[in-house]
Amino acid sequence: MAHVQSNAVRASATPMQKTSTGGLAPWRENLVKQLILDGLSDSLEVTELARACALSRSHFS
Repeated sequence: MAHVQSNAVRASATPMQKTSTGGLAPWRENLVKQLILDGLSDSLEVTELARACALSRSHFS
């Protein structure tokens, strides 16, 4: 019983790593960030960002 309890304590003390799924590829994320920074003074639409990344608009919604 003590063995089970010590394992439970150890497991709760170990932080779980969260694995993310989905999202943009790093090169696409960098491209979008650069486009946003370059267009801060302009009107920028989600459709333009999606087109630059060769993705559909729904990827950004």
